[in-house]
Amino acid sequence: MDSEQNTEKTPKEETAGNVPEKAVEKVSEKKQLSLAKVELKVTIPAERIEEARQQALIKISKQARIKGFRKGKVPKNVILKQFGGEVDDEALKAIVPEFFEQAVKEHELPAISGSEKVDPIKLEEGKALTFRAEIEVKPEVELKSYKGLKLKGEKVEVKSDEIEKELKGLQERQAGYEPAGEGAKAEEGDYLKIDFKGMIDGKVFKGGHGRGYDLVLGQGRLFPEFEKNIKGMEKGASKDFEITMPDDVQDKELAKKKAAFHVDVKELRKRQLPELNDAFAKKLGNYDNLAALKEEMEKRIREFKEKERRRKLADQVFDALIEKHKVEAPESMIKREEERLFQMNARQWQTAAGQGGAPFDEKRLREECKRGAEKMIKSSLVLEKISEAEGVQVSDDDLEKHIDNMAATQGVKPEELRKYIETRGSREGMRAQLVEEKTIELVVKAANIKE
Repeated sequence: MDSEQNTEKTPKEETAGNVPEKAVEKVSEKKQLSLAKVELKVTIPAERIEEARQQALIKISKQARIKGFRKGKVPKNVILKQFGGEVDDEALKAIVPEFFEQAVKEHELPAISGSEKVDPIKLEEGKALTFRAEIEVKPEVELKSYKGLKLKGEKVEVKSDEIEKELKGLQERQAGYEPAGEGAKAEEGDYLKIDFKGMIDGKVFKGGHGRGYDLVLGQGRLFPEFEKNIKGMEKGASKDFEITMPDDVQDKELAKKKAAFHVDVKELRKRQLPELNDAFAKKLGNYDNLAALKEEMEKRIREFKEKERRRKLADQVFDALIEKHKVEAPESMIKREEERLFQMNARQWQTAAGQGGAPFDEKRLREECKRGAEKMIKSSLVLEKISEAEGVQVSDDDLEKHIDNMAATQGVKPEELRKYIETRGSREGMRAQLVEEKTIELVVKAANIKE
């Protein structure tokens, strides 16, 4: 009876029997340090260390140059004597990442690339190597209630005075300059062409002179006290005056010093505003009359307000979700997001500063970006969990339509933008962003919004 027993293996048994012991042998232990950080204790067997050392020895012996030996023909004992440290370093460089990755896979860790910190390692001949490494992981989020959040939202409406204000802005931007009449005096908003020379202690200072300099009074291109002295001058007039150099002058050595200026007004033009009528509207674009232009302005203002309303609601969603879930954000993710925000906002701030805005403050901006980055990462981790629970997806068609809309907004060809996206490898990142936006909309729709 025993001799007739069925000895055929099940597929599972057969597979297990064919897997080498080495492939399933665990090489590490895991210790959870926090929700977002894990310590791995990894052991590399002595025989694998020796294999790595031999491979490193072969590599270095091919490159080593030692007097009395031909290249590639140096005995191994000589290599080890002179380059033992380099051999060990090369072996570690090859084998530690391999076993580190194996340990990550063993514990199925959602590891964050580039966040690992490995303790100093030293090889001992003939012995196994054990090292410790810390790694940040994407924390598991235990989903709490995210429906029925209490939010505040302003009712979107466009008032007539807002439209008039926008039209006034358009009128200002379309203003031209006409030669000033006889005896006309320079006022704020006027255009002048001047020659000037400034002296401190009897010498012309750097940047203190100019010929044919274009100036619009009130735009703040020159020192306020300088412009104040020019007001009231006529075309062809000359003037000598003194000012105290301001504290924020570019050359700090000139700050608070007395400067004597001579100015000649070569040209004076008065600002002329166009009339707000049908002709004005037609000149601006494809508008039949002023009423059509006002309709377009009303539409743009409404779209801006709706966008701003969505932004404020999303910001409240972030705060509410973070408060409910108490999620821990991995430091490496925060730092990457912080740097992204800093680079983006620094360019905008520096451009604005160059146009007369507030001086660029790197310390302040970095502090703001750090706070913003932590908030964004924490909320994104929760939103990702919500999107999984709700099955939120963005199809390829949705993604293509989004790219088409981006191209239209940026005034570029869709195929050029697609090529740029593919080159940067940001297509899936864009999809993830759209999934997050759809998830925010879902949470907002399920919220209790008080207007």
